[in-house]
Amino acid sequence: MSYRTILVLLDGRRESGRRLETAIEMACRHEAHLKAISLAVSPSIPSYANHPILLEALVAQQKQTHSDAGAMLNDFSTKAKTAGLSHEGVVVDCRDVEITDVVGLHSRYADLLVIEQQDPDNPGPGGAAMTQHLVLEAGLPVLVIPYIGASRTPGSRVMVAWDAGREAARAVRDALPILVAADHVDVVVIDPAKHTREHGEEPGADIALFLARHDCKVETQHLPAGSLDAGEALLSHLADRDSDLLVMGAYGHARLRQLVLGGVTQTILGEMTAPVMMSR
Repeated sequence: MSYRTILVLLDGRRESGRRLETAIEMACRHEAHLKAISLAVSPSIPSYANHPILLEALVAQQKQTHSDAGAMLNDFSTKAKTAGLSHEGVVVDCRDVEITDVVGLHSRYADLLVIEQQDPDNPGPGGAAMTQHLVLEAGLPVLVIPYIGASRTPGSRVMVAWDAGREAARAVRDALPILVAADHVDVVVIDPAKHTREHGEEPGADIALFLARHDCKVETQHLPAGSLDAGEALLSHLADRDSDLLVMGAYGHARLRQLVLGGVTQTILGEMTAPVMMSR
């Protein structure tokens, strides 16, 4: 089992290079075909923008945006070719409100989507909630790279956040190509005594056995949250274990562009310091 097609989203920002580097390394590791979407996001044109000079400036801005997207795609092609990867790329012209739909369309034909956590000081196209929308709506596992970058290619030491829920089970199955190849997998259960009905007599044992049957090198850990909320406890333990990837289910929904996230999902996406793979 492996990822055969990996999709990476490039949005014209300098930070796109970090997620591209990770996507190339992941594609090499899994011998996958790598596809890039380079966004050329059209500027919003206010209703009062009917002055010829203003309209001319907006058209010039749109041309520059398309040119920048093309340059980033050329950079992608050069790096992918150097890495010896099967690859393809496309420049997509769209508006902010269309990004999720555009990425979702391309995601239907991929196994894994690589995006980046939104920097609150420089959120880029789609705004501060774009990462959350893509995680919830793309329809495939999403690898989110911290906007500060990843210290190493994710997948050697992996931590699974396990709560016995449907989303967590989906995340584990989606991550199997990574988990099987990992040097070590920690299955972490937060405050299991509070959820005995979901977990059974030995919390985490069933999913650990499932992974062991796939030849994963797995260890189960019970972690009290203490004074921290569950998301903060996971991030703290992730750092303590020197894990390079967190696998977890994404909880929430997006309707009519109103985003409602589960508390742990929101904490992780807001404060992550290592790559996170989420499924829903």
